[in-house]
Amino acid sequence: MSRRRGGALTNVERIIEALLDISRLKTEEEQLAQGDLALNDILSSLSSSFAPAAAKGLRFRVRPSDVHVISDGLYLQRIVQNLISNAIRFTDRGDVFVGARQRSDKVWIEVWDSGPGIRDEDRAVIFQEFHRLHRRASASEGIGRGAAAYFA
Repeated sequence: MSRRRGGALTNVERIIEALLDISRLKTEEEQLAQGDLALNDILSSLSSSFAPAAAKGLRFRVRPSDVHVISDGLYLQRIVQNLISNAIRFTDRGDVFVGARQRSDKVWIEVWDSGPGIRDEDRAVIFQEFHRLHRRASASEGIGRGAAAYFA
């Protein structure tokens, strides 16, 4: 099997796995496994897994954080991973930066990039299931679950 076909198969497997996880979380069969998490563990794990940014010539940086959060580690990691993947996919040059900021008892995980951004008129649409703003993305790169998967 060629390297390209093998990569496409791996991407499809990840998409199916993510859809099944999301589906299970939306049913009462599986609840979030919340616990105390060192946010830096998630961020550093993601930091080492985004070689595609370098392959595109992007500068990818993750700011370390000493913040702890109460969350489901796998679910939180998937959300941030999705945001980073989209930032890399739609940024042609420049930077992708990931960091966390804490204010009082709230924590924001932010993904900043030098890509084109989302037009004002499209912002509500990103929360609709299976809707894709950018047709150039192939099915192996995602199926348009996007923000709807996590925030609907």
